[in-house]
Amino acid sequence: MQAAYDDGILSCTIVFLHAYRYPKHEKRVASIAKEIGFIQISVSHEVSLLMKRVS
Repeated sequence: MQAAYDDGILSCTIVFLHAYRYPKHEKRVASIAKEIGFIQISVSHEVSLLMKRVS
């Protein structure tokens, strides 16, 4: 993530498999992204709490 931020990317999306059931890891990575300086952080378990397949 640091390399992406250093390249000028200011937003990120975090999507982990089964995060709707266990969001702890996504929350931790979102915290790290915030520390790095990302200004827009989207986390899958906050966007949609439903289990689904995205094709």
